[in-house]
Order: sequence, then structure tokens, then C-alpha cells
Amino acid sequence: MARRRRRRGYQFTETINSKNNLVSMLMILLSITSFLIGVFHAYKKGGHAGGSSGLMGLGAIGLAGLAIYFGIKSLKYKERRYGLSWMGIVLGALIVLFMCGLVIWALLTM
Repeated sequence: MARRRRRRGYQFTETINSKNNLVSMLMILLSITSFLIGVFHAYKKGGHAGGSSGLMGLGAIGLAGLAIYFGIKSLKYKERRYGLSWMGIVLGALIVLFMCGLVIWALLTM
């Protein structure tokens, strides 16, 4: 008796993810990775890591800004999926707000 293959459901639209959606999510992952490497580096140095950890934090803010840019840029295309675009925009904004909050908190506690 022949086995029936499981078929995927019929796709009513031909929408796909644009390249900018994927770039936006890649930038978010790189931003989070840069931030975590900076935190780990500062922890290993006992809080005296200097400018290298600060540069990684600024890089995280820059990458999150690029993720927001590419997410907004991908919203202009028709016949595309927008889920990853909105995830990139929201996560990028949260990372930028979190990092700016850390900078303000550090300046107030000096």
C-alpha cells in the first residue's frame, strides 16, 4: 500500500519575506551579541574594561539603529510578509531605549 505524502496547505498568496526583513533580524542578532560580548568582557575585567566595552555598547546601538532602518525600509514593498519587519523595528527600538537608559543611569550614578 502506497503511503500518502503529507501536503502543505494551499498558499493563497505569493507573499515572501523581503531581503530587508532578514537583514533587519540579522542586525538585531548581531546587536544582542555585541552587547553580551561587551558585558562579558567588562565582567572578566572586573568592571575596569575601559573603552572596548563602551565601543561594543555603541556598536550595539548602531546595529539596532540599522535594524530599525532596514525594517522600515522593507515596509514599503507590496506582496511581502511584514512580521519580521515589525519584529526588527520593535526589538531595535527596545534595544536602543535600553542602551540609552543604561547610559543615562551610568551618568546619574557617577
